[in-house]
Amino acid sequence: MAFHREIAAAENPEAKRRELEDKLREARSPFPRAESFAVHELIDPRETRPVLCEWIDWIQPQLETLVGPVSFGIRP
Repeated sequence: MAFHREIAAAENPEAKRRELEDKLREARSPFPRAESFAVHELIDPRETRPVLCEWIDWIQPQLETLVGPVSFGIRP
């Protein structure tokens, strides 16, 4: 059991357990990591398929123009 010694040594073990659970729950959120990598949108896993289908419908007509070598302008 993780943190069992720390919880057992606390003055109020139940409060310490809740505090640790809350801290771990906050650290598990994808939002801080997404912000640090400048991610513009997070997709709920339950919505992945519809979002990908929308993207495919959007990109399909453009595929012919996207074929060929990639060129980038010279940066000043």
